[in-house]
Parts: sequence; structure tokens; C-alpha cells
Amino acid sequence: MAVIDDGDALLSWATGERSGTISRLADTLLWFASAAGISLQRHTAAEYAWMDDVSALGYLDVSRSENRWSIAPPVLTRLPAINGLLFLTGGRTGRLVRALDGILANCDCWCSKPSSESVIPLPRSIYLQPGSESAVHAIIAELASAEPDLIFSSCSSAKLSTTLGATASQLVGIAGPVGDEANTLRVMNIQNLWTPAELRYSMWESTPEPVEGSVHRWDSRTGKRFGLLSSGRWVGGPRAAVLYAGLAFADINVLRWQPDVAGPDVGTLLVPMKAGLPTIHDRVATLATGLRPARGLTALKYRGIPAATGRRIACSLGQELEMIGAHT
Repeated sequence: MAVIDDGDALLSWATGERSGTISRLADTLLWFASAAGISLQRHTAAEYAWMDDVSALGYLDVSRSENRWSIAPPVLTRLPAINGLLFLTGGRTGRLVRALDGILANCDCWCSKPSSESVIPLPRSIYLQPGSESAVHAIIAELASAEPDLIFSSCSSAKLSTTLGATASQLVGIAGPVGDEANTLRVMNIQNLWTPAELRYSMWESTPEPVEGSVHRWDSRTGKRFGLLSSGRWVGGPRAAVLYAGLAFADINVLRWQPDVAGPDVGTLLVPMKAGLPTIHDRVATLATGLRPARGLTALKYRGIPAATGRRIACSLGQELEMIGAHT
């Protein structure tokens, strides 16, 4: 369990730093990539993709709007789809790693590299398979004695899913594009949400005038802004909140769930790749397995998602979850 992997080394550094600014973290990641000989020429914003991944995996809490990040507390949590399997996330101190070494004799422990498009390496996902409930308590006690901040959760993904609020509540009244901003106005073409990225059909199309009932994007002095024009009034907010509000306004459902062969209660959540999920929803789905979603031609595939969790994610986004091949 010694820290030998590059992704583990980055997490160890972040754990030691505890918190900082997004801009400095980005600079550190770019420096690391350069020192490791990782070419980023074809991977713009790779440092931010890494931040999105480690945030979803529960290692860091990231707020781009406040230009701050902080290490998350260490959490040992059960995974909902795999009976008895534990996943370790959050900060990873040297004390915690040494304690893990000490429990290997009584518990299966292994690491898995999260599947991701990130070219900057991610920390290895650490899983524990206790042989009994008493072994679970023994593991918790041993890890907590080494790391007092350790939190045990019966299922972080399920618990977090019950706290999801309506993303539409994040929308506020805003001024639409003015002056030169109007020259950068784009309107979302919902039909292109499910087109393969290789076909290069953009979901944002130029428009000379705002389109009633549609989601728009434009450039401002503070960056890209996203807004929905409804009844002649603009509301705006984070990209995902505006996008899903637009889909709800148009009564279009894009989230799908398909049960696994093993049973009807756990399956795969399918999300249009071009839409993605808001940060907190992404974490809920990712913590179900401790792995990032697989990428299909048009969809992100979050595996190991209980149907109830999928419904909570969809409801929070103003969506009705489409059940593919579900038992009736």
C-alpha cells in the first residue's frame, strides 16, 4: 500500500496541503505533468478535468466559483451494489496508509485505477473486503486509531442522494447578453445532445436573436454565462442547472437507467455525454462504485447505481428517469 503511484503521490501532496486556491492547484498539476513527461498539447484544461474527477471520487471538495479547494475527510463507506465491499475515499495521510498495511493479514485489500479521460493520473481506488461484520468493526477501529478524523458511512452514495435538492432552485434572475456579448450568443440544440462527439455536431449554435424557451450561452467579461429565456425573462446559474432547467421546460427527459443482468434493483445510469451531471450528482453516482463512468459513443455510463438512487438524481434535475428493459 506504499505510495508509489503518481496519482497517489498527488493525493498525498493535496492531503498535506489541506486546502488552497484553484489557480495554485492548477499550476501544481501542470508542473507535475511537465515533470512527469505528460504532454498536454492535445488536452486543454486537463488540470480541471483532474479536479472534476477527484471531486467526484470524494477526495477533494472543489469550488471554482470561490477559487478554493480543500481536502475531504477520510471516509470508509460501503458500496451499495457489491455486498460487503468497502471503499476508502477522502484525504490519505501516511498514518492511514500504514494502518492499511497493518490490516492486510485479516482482510482482502486491492487497488484499482479509475477509468477516466484525465491524462493527469488519478489516485488508485482502494477497496476492502472484510470477511464478516465483526471484521468491519475491527477495520474501522484500527483505521480510526491511526486517523481520528476517519468517518464510517453505511453508504455515502445513498445518503448523499437523499440530500439532493432541485437544481432549478439555483437559478436566479439575470440580465441577458448586452452590447458585444450579443455577438457571442449561442442557443442549445437539444437534438444534438445524443449525437456522437466524433460527428462534431455542436450542441451550441449561433443565433442572431434569443429564442424563447431555450437555453443560451454567451461570453461576458467574467467568463461564459448560461441563461434560459422564459416568458421574456432571463434566469441563469451554473451550466448544468440551466441546461436541465431547459430540458424540463421543454418536457424532454434524457436520463436513462438499465438494470443489470444480476437483478432488477441495480443497474447503469446513462447520461448524455454532452450534458453531464452537476458536481454533487456526479459524486453521488461515482461513489456507488468508486470508479468514474465509462464513456460510450454518446453517453456516460455510471454502473452499480441502485434504481432508487437513479430516481433521486433524475428528480433533482427535473427529469423523469427512463427505465430501459426494466421489469414491470
